[in-house]
Amino acid sequence: GELKALQHERAHPKELPSTSKPTAPEAPRQRGAQQQQQEQEALEGPLDLPFTIPVPEAYESFAKLVAGRPPGQLTLAIQRIRAFNSAALATDSKKKLQIFYGILVQHFAMLAGEVPIPLAHLDALVPWLLTMTGEVPFYSATVARTRLARLHERLSAALTGNSQQQKQQDKAVAGTWPGSRTLLQLKLFTTLFPTSDKRHPVTTPVALLVGKALSQCVATDAAEVARGLFTACLALHIAAPAKRHFPEATTFLVDLLHSYCPSSQASSAGSKGSTTDGAIRRVVPGLMVPAAKGAGLSKVSPAKVGLTDVLAEGVLAQCDDALKLGLLGIALQALGRACHLAEGTEYVSEAFSAARAVLKSLGAALKLPAELETLRSDVSKKLEEAARSSVAGRVPLVQSWRSRAPAPVKEYNPRFEDDFALGRDYDPDRERAEQRKLKRQLAKEKRGAMRELRKDAVFMAQERDREKSQVDAERLESERKFYSELQVQAADLKSGGQRGMNPHKKKK
Repeated sequence: GELKALQHERAHPKELPSTSKPTAPEAPRQRGAQQQQQEQEALEGPLDLPFTIPVPEAYESFAKLVAGRPPGQLTLAIQRIRAFNSAALATDSKKKLQIFYGILVQHFAMLAGEVPIPLAHLDALVPWLLTMTGEVPFYSATVARTRLARLHERLSAALTGNSQQQKQQDKAVAGTWPGSRTLLQLKLFTTLFPTSDKRHPVTTPVALLVGKALSQCVATDAAEVARGLFTACLALHIAAPAKRHFPEATTFLVDLLHSYCPSSQASSAGSKGSTTDGAIRRVVPGLMVPAAKGAGLSKVSPAKVGLTDVLAEGVLAQCDDALKLGLLGIALQALGRACHLAEGTEYVSEAFSAARAVLKSLGAALKLPAELETLRSDVSKKLEEAARSSVAGRVPLVQSWRSRAPAPVKEYNPRFEDDFALGRDYDPDRERAEQRKLKRQLAKEKRGAMRELRKDAVFMAQERDREKSQVDAERLESERKFYSELQVQAADLKSGGQRGMNPHKKKK
């Protein structure tokens, strides 16, 4: 009876007897497709998740296992796979866990490319990836480097115009910014591996890829501007632990602020990404100029731009003034963070000279809302103070030997002794001469004492050897006499007495 009750409790919901009241036959026909989908998702709950799950042999098996499940069940599935295939249970479990690590990274990449982006599922994967990265460090670095190599190849192909999409659309550099899948993978690698190391097999290629995207990709619309901001913030995240300067991020932020200035529209007659004066811009000049002018712009409230808005496809297609001001606020905050990382360095004045100039021109050209104007003025003051302190702390580059006169060489008159005698001390300070004499006598006596001690040691060793050899000789002589006596007794016993001189025992 208990077994049947347990089976009834563990049965699938589809197999349980219906407890609902009978309804009209037209009711199932009136159910919409959305309600049926919700019921189907409700059936795929913890009941159909096995308790002992082997490591999937391929990604398709794992994707089929966790398809349509909420983040909590995804975490439960990973936990059960790790528990059933623990390295303490079998010798080949560690190799299986390495394969499972690659599957989880691939699942993260696949989820990062979905629309809309399932951020809750991505957050559920990150803690397990952090744990497994410490368990299989070499394999995790190999997986990350393989994926980074592919991302580098794709970006290079996009920049050179070799991708199929660009050949069809005949684009030069537009649309080359990394997508949501690439950006989230880069963010994942900066979370799994340390970014404070000067050289790292994973984070160094990540920094190179981010710098390449910021320096060579050109933003032609609001969606690409948002991706560029995300990439610049990722660059600052990489540089923050070691307080390094990321010049590509600073340059992109300055170019983005240039695109808000109305005066930059006049210089946009050239090709995309450049101006008529030959300056290279990472953002098309005049792209982000607000439509509202004067006091009307100050009444616009900036929009709050989230991660899903930045990475989702088509969300930022319609770019109004509120969205432009929201992106401007993010850019100003990122520029302030870049200045904070460069505080106390000697290059901050030159590295942020263009940023100081564009902030001044931006304040003069646009009447921003109160919160953005306060943020702009704070960042501008922060840059000015950092540059002023950096210049004040500099030391002139002067050759030290030119600042002072050379010291003359001391000259001494030679002194000769007419009655010079070898070994005599001619020091005029007799006390010092007497001390040197005593030191020489002490050294001489010390050498004599050491010589006598060595002679005594040799003599004592010789005496010990002579006494030992004498004792050994006496012992050998005693043993020789003893054995000789034994031999005489043995001979006397064999001959019948009289020490072998019995005439009756003589041989005839």
